[in-house]
Amino acid sequence: MKLFEYAILHRVKARKDKDGNDVPESLTIVQDVKRGVFKDEKVASMVAAREIPDSYLDKLDEVEIVLRPF
Repeated sequence: MKLFEYAILHRVKARKDKDGNDVPESLTIVQDVKRGVFKDEKVASMVAAREIPDSYLDKLDEVEIVLRPF
């Protein structure tokens, strides 16, 4: 068993809006840092993925899970 920290981020890449204006990249913390003791990185990732809010399920390509072992 190992200690992990994880957070969930929403990253929107730079793009153009409908009027052709540049929209800069943005990064939002969806789930603040949490800690847990898990068997391995795979299990820690699965637990974090289950905490992705329903409002982001249609934007999974923009959601990142950051994971740090200790």
